[in-house]
Amino acid sequence: MKLLRFILEIDGEVKRSVPFFDNLNIITSKKESDAPGNSVGKSTLGRILDYLFDGSISPIYIDDEFQTPKREIEHLFTNSEVYVSLEYLGIDNQYSVVKRRLSTDTELQSYILNGCEVTNKEYIAHI
Repeated sequence: MKLLRFILEIDGEVKRSVPFFDNLNIITSKKESDAPGNSVGKSTLGRILDYLFDGSISPIYIDDEFQTPKREIEHLFTNSEVYVSLEYLGIDNQYSVVKRRLSTDTELQSYILNGCEVTNKEYIAHI
């Protein structure tokens, strides 16, 4: 699998589009920033990629230390339509897009494959 691009959409608007390049990809703070690189989303991106591969949503919005919801993120997931997608080339060199809604309501955590809503089993079989 070759990752091409990660996309975050909130209420139909693309908020982040992160391209992946050949070889090594490193997530850091912006070049013009003096920040040390803490809290730029490195771990969150990994958790969301895990969710896209049918992992749990809990690590994205539940605080590790206190095991309570992070209110700001929970509020976002509850009051907005938040989708994440991953564009990639599969082993067969075919372009694909997997997409899921980030929601605390499991009924809203849809599975979308190449623009079509599919069942969990179809999604898993593809990835």
